[in-house]
Amino acid sequence: MNTRDEIRLTLIDLMENHGVSGNELAEAVGVTKQSVSAWRTGKSSIDIENVPAICKFFGITIDDFFGAREEPSMQPLSDEERELLEALRSADHEGKRTIMSVARAMRRG
Repeated sequence: MNTRDEIRLTLIDLMENHGVSGNELAEAVGVTKQSVSAWRTGKSSIDIENVPAICKFFGITIDDFFGAREEPSMQPLSDEERELLEALRSADHEGKRTIMSVARAMRRG
């Protein structure tokens, strides 16, 4: 299997594991649903410029995206986990400290 096929299968796996439709991914990445369909069928390849947005949407790193098929135990993020991650990413320094303090306290709790 070549890299193009591996990337296509990784995308399919991510979409299926997260229960994401082509329309949802297209909207999140800023492409047409036809583009997502073409990626899934192999009619076209994902433009490298779209990879960071795809990774952000699924809550994974670019390294994870290109190696995700090697890690079948990767668990998709829940809606709550995505919301928490977005809150952390968008918080100012003090907000991040507060969020992390609460998270640490909950783990100890």
